[in-house]
Amino acid sequence: MQVEALIYQGLIGISLAMYLWLLAAGLTIAFGVLGVLNFAHGSLYMLGGYFAFTFYDLLGLNFWLSLVLAALSGAVIGIVMERFFFRYIYHLDESYQLLLTFGFILIFSDGARMIWGGVARIPPMPDIFDRTVPIVGRPFPLYNLFIIGVGVAMALL
Repeated sequence: MQVEALIYQGLIGISLAMYLWLLAAGLTIAFGVLGVLNFAHGSLYMLGGYFAFTFYDLLGLNFWLSLVLAALSGAVIGIVMERFFFRYIYHLDESYQLLLTFGFILIFSDGARMIWGGVARIPPMPDIFDRTVPIVGRPFPLYNLFIIGVGVAMALL
């Protein structure tokens, strides 16, 4: 195998791993720092993605504004979850948190299916990311470099 191909595939693997790293970092903060065992953490990311899709593709808002609004929407849902549900079970065994958040998974996934349908929604790539940069003589998606950069920045924080 050529060294260039190995470097290129390594960068693809790192960019895909950064998606998982960003999810895991949020889950680690929620449980490690706050002591909340939120089994529905991934469902909140899913809702954030659907909100971003709605703001960007369906409503035609700016890409960056859509990301901010999606994050704020997810934060509002998290605040509602804490104020009306988690607050009352902090003193109980962690199994109650697991049961509660598993219920949220069912509610969020079925709600998303009812609102956005069961087909994957993929908005068009924003112009700023819809290009490639040459790395080891091959075109590498700029979006993947952005994800790597965000993951590294989050790790440094």
